[in-house]
Amino acid sequence: MNLFLKVVLSSLCIFLYSTTNLSLQATSDEGMSVHELYQSMGYIDHDLAVQEYQQEIGDNIDLPKTLPFEPDLQLGKTNDDKLTLAFTDEDQRQFFQIYVERKPLEKKPIESETHELINGTEVYIQHVGPSPDESQVTWLFFEKDELTYSLSLNHEDTSANRSKLMEIAESI
Repeated sequence: MNLFLKVVLSSLCIFLYSTTNLSLQATSDEGMSVHELYQSMGYIDHDLAVQEYQQEIGDNIDLPKTLPFEPDLQLGKTNDDKLTLAFTDEDQRQFFQIYVERKPLEKKPIESETHELINGTEVYIQHVGPSPDESQVTWLFFEKDELTYSLSLNHEDTSANRSKLMEIAESI
């Protein structure tokens, strides 16, 4: 599955999930908490997921030193040579995800803005939502040390998403 399709599908899932009025204590029809639901999808403690991924690729990875909010739930999983980390707050109104893959960014994401980090690294920012003025999820993509990092943020203050993601990318 190409990166663009992954971005669109992930954004759609985050958008649909964020537009519902669920709380962290919400349960599914089977009586599962959100934490249990993530676990049923293969998510584990984010530190363990990072360790597994680093062992899998035989190298250390850089993670952000700052996060866009104080997360109450921090989980991760590895599959198909990819690390996925998910962070959310207690009310599940804010979602932040990090994807790390050992493959180059094949091409500039469609309808994305190009920016540059302080160190000169080129980053691509893409807003996904019902319209450009009503972005629900903001993505930031860049390459570092032969890894592709994809960061996504759904935050209550969508106008701040770009600056928050740039700040997070600078801390990696």
